[in-house]
Amino acid sequence: MNHFEHDNQVLFFQWFRLAHPAIVAFAIPNAARRSPRQGAWMKAEGLCAGLPDICILHRTQNYGALFIEMKALKSKLSPAQSAINDQIRNSGYCCKIARSFEEAKKIVEEYLS
Repeated sequence: MNHFEHDNQVLFFQWFRLAHPAIVAFAIPNAARRSPRQGAWMKAEGLCAGLPDICILHRTQNYGALFIEMKALKSKLSPAQSAINDQIRNSGYCCKIARSFEEAKKIVEEYLS
């Protein structure tokens, strides 16, 4: 995750935890740089390449949860991200891409309304 994505995700969680304190939301730390040993350790524990950055556990009439992938303005999804996003959608969950804090906030507000 680059600094732009990181900074927007930090802003997102600062806003989300104030705006929706009763809803469980968490980051999925897949993009961190780590040693091969640590990477193998985490994969053995279930780390999965391509998962979106954010999960919001809130059921709506249409979905069981919301996943958001934070991307820089011109970044593209990796093949692993595209495949996982499709699997998430096909499993009945909402999965969106946000290119800024404002876009992520709008996605959440639409999802919760």
